[in-house]
Amino acid sequence: MNAAGWLALAAAAGLLRPPAQWAARAAPLATAGRLAAPRAAAVPGGRAGPARGAGAAVAVAGVVGVLLAAGVLLAVAVAVVVGVGWLLRRDAAHRRERAARQAELRAAVRALIGELEAGAAPPAALAAAGAIAPRYAAVLVEAASAAAAGGDPGEALLADDDTRAIGLAWQVAADTGLALAGVLGRIADDLRAEHEQRRAVDAGLAGPRASALLLSGLPLIGIALGSAMGARPLAVLTGTSGGRLLCCAGVLLDAAGLLWMRRILARAERA
Repeated sequence: MNAAGWLALAAAAGLLRPPAQWAARAAPLATAGRLAAPRAAAVPGGRAGPARGAGAAVAVAGVVGVLLAAGVLLAVAVAVVVGVGWLLRRDAAHRRERAARQAELRAAVRALIGELEAGAAPPAALAAAGAIAPRYAAVLVEAASAAAAGGDPGEALLADDDTRAIGLAWQVAADTGLALAGVLGRIADDLRAEHEQRRAVDAGLAGPRASALLLSGLPLIGIALGSAMGARPLAVLTGTSGGRLLCCAGVLLDAAGLLWMRRILARAERA
């Protein structure tokens, strides 16, 4: 592999997720009810910022290196690959974060219902729910403090878009005299139905998403087959002016197809 190939590989390596972040995804969710003892909320992925910065620095260094070693066309191709890869990785991270937030919200509502049905006071129930939902610990602890002070915890819950439904349920129960656990049970049913719908949508889009990624990788398979046959496609694509032009055009067309498919899938997810 020549210098341009190694520099392109270094740029692609900047998109890889460091292994230290894998453990941050495993934040456990405690069971509902009085078994959920309050504990300090951990902030998941606390070291993600420096790791992402290091990956971006490696990617930029790779692009600059290709620019100096192989010319503008290959540098543009590498920059496009890095940019599209970063977008796809960000989309995947957003989907994981959304799924994690929804899971914690469902667990918090179940814990809140279990505590109230067991006879716990609202401040203790809110504190227990916050203990198993680190992403919502701040708002739930604030609501618990308001309830302990004799205030309205629903106002604190309304401040967050995700917990707004819980705040509205709290106010409805307070205004009508209905059992709070029963009203929250309807919220839990809605969250569960939304989760099932989201799972169905994700399952339906998994095939098109995988097909788009597979089709975008077919040129690499062609290059590998050509190299195995002794045609030396990499030497042509990186060592001649016409080859570099074809390489850049091919990468731009491939990236355009991926971005178009990304837009179609995003619309399908919002529908």
